[in-house]
Amino acid sequence: MIRFADLLRRYSVACVIIRIKNEWNADGEAVKKEERTQAKMPILPIDSKLMQIEGGRYTMIDKTIYSLNPLRIGDIIEHKGGRHTIDQEADYSEFADFNKYIAKRVSTHG
Repeated sequence: MIRFADLLRRYSVACVIIRIKNEWNADGEAVKKEERTQAKMPILPIDSKLMQIEGGRYTMIDKTIYSLNPLRIGDIIEHKGGRHTIDQEADYSEFADFNKYIAKRVSTHG
């Protein structure tokens, strides 16, 4: 297994991982609750080749995220005032110690 942990830590930035959980209130209604976790991981601009291959699905404001800890599709990464939702995962855990994720910018417009 190839170990990238030291390299990834060197280029990590502070961020918050947000998981939305549904809980039920006393009236039996679903209430969404944010579970926030402080983290550090590399957050990079998306590769221009991926933008071309995906045919407009991703744009320059989307991000590539590398993580030593597993994330889930739908997790929200908050960084520098922006939010990005994990949209796609590339699992490298079979031969490396990290996973790669593609995250789409969360719209700030209603």
